[in-house]
Amino acid sequence: MNRSDYSNSMEDQVFQLPSYMKQISDTVWEACRRVVTPEMKGLYAKHIMITGCGDSYCAGIAMKPALDAMLTPETSVEPVRAVQLSRQMSAFRLTPENPGDVLVVSISASGKPSRVVEGAMRASKCGAVTLALTSSEETPLAKECELVLEVPKPETAPVSPGILSYSVSCLGLCYFGIALGLARGNFSEEKALFYKKSVEEYCQSYEALLPQMADEMFELAKTFEKFEYYDFVGDCADFANAYFGSCKFAEAFGAYCSYDDSENWEHVNYFIEPTAKIGTVASISSDSPSLTRQKEMIPVCKRIQRKLLVLTDLDKSTFPEEVTVAQVPSCRLGFIKPIMMHLPLSLLAAYIAALKGEPYFRGGKGVWAEPNDIANSKIEIK
Repeated sequence: MNRSDYSNSMEDQVFQLPSYMKQISDTVWEACRRVVTPEMKGLYAKHIMITGCGDSYCAGIAMKPALDAMLTPETSVEPVRAVQLSRQMSAFRLTPENPGDVLVVSISASGKPSRVVEGAMRASKCGAVTLALTSSEETPLAKECELVLEVPKPETAPVSPGILSYSVSCLGLCYFGIALGLARGNFSEEKALFYKKSVEEYCQSYEALLPQMADEMFELAKTFEKFEYYDFVGDCADFANAYFGSCKFAEAFGAYCSYDDSENWEHVNYFIEPTAKIGTVASISSDSPSLTRQKEMIPVCKRIQRKLLVLTDLDKSTFPEEVTVAQVPSCRLGFIKPIMMHLPLSLLAAYIAALKGEPYFRGGKGVWAEPNDIANSKIEIK
């Protein structure tokens, strides 16, 4: 059983990613510099909300630490679910005390999901500055926003879970944060270019490691495909890796997944049975604020007989021999890790789907035969 016999479009996206990120880096950076100028509305926003659906919402979670690092302590950065922003959030939270105090960044490559468009419309109505991170100035989302940050839309297989697009959204947010910090005068042009170069070097560091990483994930897939349930755990930016991994498992082969932070896992998911049928994945970064708490779950998993995979930039020797470790490159800027750190989980999902012979998104068969157009439902603004 060779990995080459189970090649698939998700795997292709993973292998394309380092070179694709190199290809678009300058394009995304220049787009950010065009939008973020000293005259930009919302430049000094005190409250920045990042919204989107699915992977786009996850990108906001992933890049929150990066934006926090670029901005002053007086600025709050908050990832917000699209439906929360569009229908549930109190209007006063979107209404600025002073012009430009509230900035809403809405992410969608297609710019079509109704709740994202609706959220931008509602935010504008309340007086917030709105920015669309999307693939074109002509998308429905872009047309409802004051500002448009145009990023490339990767060309991928028509029916394949998104890997490239997620990392592009993360890159766009990261560079937006750098450009915002630079325009605010928080650091020099030299420091901004240092940040950009660090991102580029980190993305490139995966290229040489991918063949071995793919081999390891293919071997692990032979064990993980036998599980009936999958439990993902992560804190802070690691939570984005956990969330994204669960999404790819569900999209790739219809897996039953849960995702949580380490603290709640110890209080709740710890009790889930049957333990022998649960594959558990913990994303643990070396610079995580919750590192000690995250490590505490490792002996617990052993005690309750959970098969554990740890996604980490720590050395494998840090963990007991019985723990399977997917090691990713370290980097000098910890807050940029989520841009690429999900790749082992994306490969694992791809190979499990291939081994099971399961078509992505259930193949549009059975109860999934009718097209799902829920994302493009009626827009309501009150």
